[in-house]
Amino acid sequence: MEVKSTFRNHMLDIIKGVCILFVIITHYDWQESERSSLLFPFWIDMAVPVFMVISGYANAASYKQNQIQCLADIYSFRFLIKKLLRFTIPFSIIYILEVFIEICMEGNLLFNGSFSYINIFTCFLSGGWGPGSYYYPIMIQFVFVFPIVYFVIKRNHTLGFVFCLLANAIFEILQYSYGMNESFYRLLLFRYLMLIAFGCFLYQNREKNFSAFWGIVSLAIGASFIILFVYKNHPPVFITYWTSTCWIAGLYVLPILTMLIKLDFRCTVLEMLGRASYNIFLVQMVYYKFYASNIYEKIERRRYELLASIVICIVIGLVFYWGESFFTKKIIKRLERFSIKKDNSISDWLDRQLFKS
Repeated sequence: MEVKSTFRNHMLDIIKGVCILFVIITHYDWQESERSSLLFPFWIDMAVPVFMVISGYANAASYKQNQIQCLADIYSFRFLIKKLLRFTIPFSIIYILEVFIEICMEGNLLFNGSFSYINIFTCFLSGGWGPGSYYYPIMIQFVFVFPIVYFVIKRNHTLGFVFCLLANAIFEILQYSYGMNESFYRLLLFRYLMLIAFGCFLYQNREKNFSAFWGIVSLAIGASFIILFVYKNHPPVFITYWTSTCWIAGLYVLPILTMLIKLDFRCTVLEMLGRASYNIFLVQMVYYKFYASNIYEKIERRRYELLASIVICIVIGLVFYWGESFFTKKIIKRLERFSIKKDNSISDWLDRQLFKS
């Protein structure tokens, strides 16, 4: 039976708020030399890996608060549809906007001159356009895959996490061996499996103090990987794509996150940005794909271009979040009432069949 969640770790919202700022910053028009000199791989590039860890932590907490006992509870209509709609409704609004903009553009450039319903559908499944467009399909996969990760780790915390880490490594070996296409690879959740599993593992062990030794080892491996394969340009053996944000590089940020999540700290502005982070993320996709260049033409200095990008994405993203969340909650409530009636009707039918003379 589902109960209303009372879980709220304010540090999670604060971390998400900081990371969404990092996302807007990283998608600005930087030179590679600037990204390296400003040490982006050690902080800005960690935004999405951190989001994946936070997703694992927050969803494990949600399962706990909703008294999830088995996979059947998670894959029930009432629980599953809420998770799917919270990702799909805001994305669908943004995607319809993108299609509208594409129709208004001459030449249908994004559809390669071939505008059709099939193209619209396939582009929807691949996350639309703009930087970070892989995020929606990955989070839809998350809804279906995370329950398995949750119960594997719940059964045995350490062995479950190691199993997910090895599964992530095997996935990378397989994609390298079979020459997986980058456009397909970027859409797959499994490249972030270890990070998601760590978030779940961290929640399951939230009352424990982790060994400083393993924290130092994790940080050292991740930092060494970034230095060798991002700064020194040594080609990694199996990590073919997205090297600076892969799961091995993400090891660098895990002990830092472990400490931050346990802090008792409040910041209303960052918490608000954190709660609206998904909507802001979607808005920055549209902004950078269609409008950023027009904004840059009207601004002389690059620092003001970046500032304008941050302000525009945040303001529009917050307005979008407030309006969309109100709309989505109404839809979810109606579906819950429908599912309750459906469940009751099935129960009544079973009672009549079992007890009829």
